[in-house]
Amino acid sequence: MDFLNENTSIGSLVEKAPESAKIFEKFGLDYCCKGNRTLKEACDEKKLNVVEVLEMLKQLSTPDVPMNWDRMTLKEIVMHIVDTYHTPSKQELQRINQLIEKLKTKHGQRYPYISDLQNVFEQMKNSLLKHMEEEEQIVFPLVINLEINKESQHEELKKYLGSLDNDHLETGEALERIKNLTNGYIPPSDACMTHIVMLNSLERLERNLHEHIHKENQILFPRAKAML
Repeated sequence: MDFLNENTSIGSLVEKAPESAKIFEKFGLDYCCKGNRTLKEACDEKKLNVVEVLEMLKQLSTPDVPMNWDRMTLKEIVMHIVDTYHTPSKQELQRINQLIEKLKTKHGQRYPYISDLQNVFEQMKNSLLKHMEEEEQIVFPLVINLEINKESQHEELKKYLGSLDNDHLETGEALERIKNLTNGYIPPSDACMTHIVMLNSLERLERNLHEHIHKENQILFPRAKAML
């Protein structure tokens, strides 16, 4: 990977080499909401040795084949995001919410953190559902229309794109709080199966949301902004 060096942004690294996301997830490096930072800046913030992280990235032996985003239309990128992330996430958010409620009802006194987790998750869930609905009903049609009518509703789209950036940052902060509340998704030694399933589901949701936000922040929205 010739492009791999400490001055490369972590967002572009994941775009060019999707398998690098596995390393960033392992060390808690935010490549979606803060994907514009260089690898060195991200490592410095987490007090990681950038040389060691670089070596791990270079040793990834089974690279995923990246999608050729440059050859895809805006509509194709939008449909990929909706089909791969929006539709499954809407179902998963409701399912995890039910797991948290079940665990709180049965074991809330044994695990006091569940109450705080429920509050943070509920707020994030409601925000994400509203966010995705706004994207699908308003923002994505405006983005797709850029390739059809380059003079259409630029100011309205600019306004929404700025708002969505803030939404993504808030989601990243909520995910970080959830990870801290759950001790990095590590189940207690006496955890029941519902508890384990909930934690595994939250960890998978975090990974999917990171990928989702990365593709909007680093691929779709920059393409759209370049046409405004």
